[in-house]
Amino acid sequence: MKLEFFVQGKPRTQGSKKAIYNPKANRAFVKNVSSENLGCWRSDVRNEAQKAVKKCNWQIPGKNTGVSLELCFFFLRPKSHFRSNGIEVKPSAPDDHTKTPDSMKLARAVEDAMTGLVYQDDSQICHEEITKNYTTTPEQQGVWVRISIRE
Repeated sequence: MKLEFFVQGKPRTQGSKKAIYNPKANRAFVKNVSSENLGCWRSDVRNEAQKAVKKCNWQIPGKNTGVSLELCFFFLRPKSHFRSNGIEVKPSAPDDHTKTPDSMKLARAVEDAMTGLVYQDDSQICHEEITKNYTTTPEQQGVWVRISIRE
């Protein structure tokens, strides 16, 4: 069984945690450090996942069943990558998206958004492939998500 869908929009990260020590309380507090608009992005991912689940009659796999996940993130190329006509990409423009955001933090946001809908828990992901790419049009910015049950 396979599930595939595209989520349009600027991909967001689910950040890491940061410990902050409070000397008055004599203890550390953990603060989540996430990107702006993370909630909207996760909601978009969940909405597209729900449509795909309904369309193909996806059944949430049992807790002991592994899933494979492929995430292909696409980011809009910066204007500096284009020639003066604004259409052609410069030959010197990089092919690979090596800038921030971090691919693992991007994946974490998508994985968590699908928990309870596509799989019971993201711990069921036992094979994952993540890529970051450039696109030239805003309509193609987003993430392709492909999920399959491991048998």
